[in-house]
Amino acid sequence: MKDTIVAISTAREPAVRGVIRVSGPEARQVVAPLFHDGPSLERTSRGVMDGQLELGRSGARVAARLLIYGAPRSFTGEDVVELHVDGAPMLLAVLRDLLVRGGCRTAEPGEFTRRAYLNGRLDLSRAEAVLALIRARDETERRAALTLLEGGVERRVATIRDRVLDVLVPMELAMDFSDQDVEIPIPAAAMDGLAPVAEELRQLASSTAERGAERSRLRVVLEGPANAGKSSLFNRLCGRDAALVTPVPGTTRDVITEEVLMDGRAVELVDTAGDDFTAGPVDREAHAQRRRRLREADVVIQVRDVRRHEPSNGEPGLLALTHGDLLEPGAGSPDPHAVLISNVTGAGLDRLTEAVCRRLGAPDVQAALAPVHVTGRQGAAFSAAHEHLARAAASLQAGEPAELVASDLHGVLDQLRQVTGEEAGQEVLDRVFRDFCIGK
Repeated sequence: MKDTIVAISTAREPAVRGVIRVSGPEARQVVAPLFHDGPSLERTSRGVMDGQLELGRSGARVAARLLIYGAPRSFTGEDVVELHVDGAPMLLAVLRDLLVRGGCRTAEPGEFTRRAYLNGRLDLSRAEAVLALIRARDETERRAALTLLEGGVERRVATIRDRVLDVLVPMELAMDFSDQDVEIPIPAAAMDGLAPVAEELRQLASSTAERGAERSRLRVVLEGPANAGKSSLFNRLCGRDAALVTPVPGTTRDVITEEVLMDGRAVELVDTAGDDFTAGPVDREAHAQRRRRLREADVVIQVRDVRRHEPSNGEPGLLALTHGDLLEPGAGSPDPHAVLISNVTGAGLDRLTEAVCRRLGAPDVQAALAPVHVTGRQGAAFSAAHEHLARAAASLQAGEPAELVASDLHGVLDQLRQVTGEEAGQEVLDRVFRDFCIGK
């Protein structure tokens, strides 16, 4: 890479701190003319520097902290300078434009991570993990992305490659010396190692990030009679007016869903039609949807109006009594098996959320750390590798010529190189990095 790129690397909204990232051979030289009252930037290869940045011809200056990373020990493998300033969007835009006029080029989406890959700082699987981490919706997905970023796929690919080579190398040596009557047997342990390799490839092929997200999605469904306060509770738990609330019974007909965080996990919250309101064909369809969502629910919150509720006998289910603000001051729940809440004041909502989380179960940290949820691109390569290995094993068992077996084993290695990006073409790279945001 010959040019130097620049981008705003923080959200385009007001914040306490904003970051502009510069990467390339002229990173320090481009920033240096703007930097005052600090150490010499051009003579500093690595470190943290405090000073001021000049905002063009006006002579105005702003306080700044610069982080300098010298090549090749930086994220991109190039000289990198990060400018940390007040996070005012206009200020960040002005500084970026000054750097562009000083010799930088505005970075393309994902270009910093792409340079890290091209300069050998990341393999392609870890580059994709950066995007997965940016897109993580909850703690489970964040942990899965970190596993990828820390080399989860790369390590497993290395192990599989070694086991395949344990069979392939002696096989090719035997073919090379076949005309000299030299027998080079394949170790029995290497042959036995192909079965677990095939199983691991099969598991990886089915462990795409999309399927992992589907497995981790939890569903909490609100059910109860019309006007019990389900939609008001739904809005409270969402933190916004996502559902229409009126005093007219049967306002909610369609199933309404919203993603919320509970105990650090992304949960699909579902509001359903009242179970006692069937005025016509539309309502019958609403109830069909309601029954379907109830069957799929991980937790059902039974919502009842405290003014019309008869004490229960502790039946299974999570019971929430609404309109607690209408009871006498200091009055507790009239039902010891229920959580008393108020959608008006918010009282009792923390206890209700805690009860939901208990029923969902504690987040399985080990389950979050152990699986490697691969991308769709990686999954396709692992699937092709599994097919090659299955054919190789069948050919070995059938006594087919060694050349056929070796060809399929080479096919496995080719697909593994696709996963890590060792043989990824321009089209593959463009597809991987096009979904990144600018500045990453």
